Parts: sequence; C-alpha cells; structure tokens
Amino acid sequence: MAKKWGGNVGTKMANQSIYEESSTQKHKIGERLKLGERTFYYGLAAANCAAGQICSSDQSLLGSAMGLLPDASCCALAAGTARADQPAITASLTAGDTWLAVTHADMLDNITKNMLKDGYVILTDSGGVDQIKKIKYNNAMASDIVGIELYDEIDTATTDSTTGVTLMLNPWMELRPADIDVDENPSGVPLVAITADYYGWFQTWGPCLMVTADDTAFGGANIELDDTAGFGTIIDSGGVAPAIGHGVTDVTASGDAAMVILKLYP
Repeated sequence: MAKKWGGNVGTKMANQSIYEESSTQKHKIGERLKLGERTFYYGLAAANCAAGQICSSDQSLLGSAMGLLPDASCCALAAGTARADQPAITASLTAGDTWLAVTHADMLDNITKNMLKDGYVILTDSGGVDQIKKIKYNNAMASDIVGIELYDEIDTATTDSTTGVTLMLNPWMELRPADIDVDENPSGVPLVAITADYYGWFQTWGPCLMVTADDTAFGGANIELDDTAGFGTIIDSGGVAPAIGHGVTDVTASGDAAMVILKLYP
C-alpha cells in the first residue's frame, strides 16, 4: 500500500500499514501507534479476527482461572534453570529481587518462552505487600514451574504461604474475538481481517468501526461485550461485561458495523 497524506495519514508506517496483516512480525508486540485522535497497538492473532471485531488476549492460555494462582504458588528455582544468567530464586521474595518462579499442577501448561513478556504479575497478600510488576522474560514451563524476570525490583518482601499470584498476558499477545466469561479482556479492534498466527494493528482508542449485535438505538449508547464473540452491544441496567466505549451511529441490521468511540488503551 502506497504512502498517502491527508485522510490516510499514517496508514503506512515504517514496516506495516494499519490496513494490512503480515505472516511475519514487523513491529514489537504491544508497540503503540498514535494517529491523530486514534491509537493502535501491534498484536498477534491466535484465531481469525474479522474487521470490526472486539478482540481479547486468549485467557485460556493461563488456565481455567485465567491467571489467578492460589497462595503458595511462588516457589524456589535453582540458578540457571530458566536462563543461564538467572540467579537462585527463593519461594519467599526479598525487596530488590528481579526474578520469581511460580508453580501449578496444570494452569501453566500452555506457557511457552516469552509468552508472558510485557505482561504483568500481581503479588497480593492481606499483610500489605500488594504490588504489580511488568514481565521482562519467562522461560517455557518445565516440571510445572515458570521462571519470570521483572523489569523492576520487588518493593516489599513476600511470604510464600500467604502470597497469591495473578498473571496477565501482554494484552496484544494471542488475540481472538472477545467472548464473555471466556476471553473478556478487550484489547482492540482490527480494521481489516487478521488471520490466525498473523500480525496486525488493533485499534484501542478513538473513532472506530465495530460489529454489533443490536440493530437500533446503538448511537449514543454505552457499549459492552456481547455474548456473540467479537460483537459489541448496548449496556443494559444489569450489564456486567467490560465497557469498551460508546456508539455514534445506529446500524440497519445486527452484524453490521457501527461507528464507535473506543475507550480501551489511550
């Protein structure tokens, strides 16, 4: 696609247009692209994502509890196990540590090398050691254990027996059409179809198209995930799905794309 100025400003950046998919990675996963009032992030599709579908990271990769591990999930790991320069890791962490290890009998089975990179980990304890850190590296699960390197140091020492762990993938890693109660962490909307295992830009903020389950009164309404995968719907009085923006226009039929102001990641 040729570079154009004016209405299409920024449609082709250094490597890949917002209107293209690619079988090869051309930007960092999670790279941010700001185009006027619109924001995009670069992502990898785990399943086919149609233009206008709301997409979420594949939370099933983090097990049935979608990343919530029980207390006492931190564990020890011998030096050099996760990576040659990895120090010895203890189950109870000390302030200043930049590595931890987590274990579970089955919830970590799908974790491959760097699947968690640029995702997040929360360490939580009612004793006041709650903290969130961004993940720099992880090794592939081995013997039910994953070693994790952090960008920043642990702030407060933890006690393994009372510390719970929550893991979150990079929001733009392993994307698929969002689905209530399954993959409900909305990460963005592609402007073109992105094939499974292909890379592309996902819009997160500003005017965007979105396929909808409603055919009237979409304009002016607050929008949430629908129970049809990838679709948006009007928030009802008891809505419990993630809110993603507000509608600007109605549509003539369910399944059509409406104009929506996205409000996910600015």
